[in-house]
Amino acid sequence: MEQVIHLIIVTGLLIWILYNISNWLIKIILIIGAIALGSLAIAVIPAGVIWSFRQVWQQIRLDKSQRILAIFLPIVTVLAGISLGLFWQLGFTNLWIPIAICFNTLPLLTILVYRPIQRLSLIRQYRESERDLISP
Repeated sequence: MEQVIHLIIVTGLLIWILYNISNWLIKIILIIGAIALGSLAIAVIPAGVIWSFRQVWQQIRLDKSQRILAIFLPIVTVLAGISLGLFWQLGFTNLWIPIAICFNTLPLLTILVYRPIQRLSLIRQYRESERDLISP
């Protein structure tokens, strides 16, 4: 009977030890994974910014008529992202943050929405004028 009690105690102790070891291993793996993801984010975000500015620089060199837009769009996008991030973290605690959001996102929305609509309108006008030029 004593052997059975000792066996139960030893088995329980082993289960408890394995449970704690597996708990710590899971925590260690999660911490290492979080560090790896953080390091990846720290590497990917600046690489993305550098790549976008490189693309802008190539656009500036290729199309000289879009030079102002190619410089202005990434700057306004970064400023809008910063102000939205500050707003997300701080909320309405500071009046300047919503004002900055307005001043940064309005030009961005104008560039992203108005210019394609204007281009489609010009294409539509051209096609309508093209119909008048064709005689049966």
